[in-house]
This record gives sequence, C-alpha cells and structure tokens, in this order.
Amino acid sequence: MERGPGRPRPEGQGFARLRLEEGRLVFLVESLAHERLRLAKYGLAYREAGDHLLLFDPGENPVVVREG
Repeated sequence: MERGPGRPRPEGQGFARLRLEEGRLVFLVESLAHERLRLAKYGLAYREAGDHLLLFDPGENPVVVREG
C-alpha cells in the first residue's frame, strides 16, 4: 500500500478477525482498551455494552467489537 500525505499510517495491534454471529458482524480484536482509544482518536461514536463495544453503520445496523 502506498503512503502519501493524505493517507494515515496503518496502526493497530495485529489484525481484527471477522465473523458473523446471529446475523451481526463481529470484529474480534486483541485489546478492547486499544480499540476504544483508536475509535476516540478518529471521532467514531460507540456504546459500551458489557464485554464488547457496539458501533452502528450508516444504516443503523449494529457492529460488535470484542476481544477474541
């Protein structure tokens, strides 16, 4: 991937894995604390929901982020 002045540098701790659970898209990440910081850095709204975070796509469909 080319980097340029308009492209942010990739960041994160490893790669998120994806899966579908009960019709919901689930991102499995290494550290929920790290993902909270990253979401806040980019101004993305999320809800705390126990042991996971909930994001919503433009159609208001839930996307779950949890450690896994």
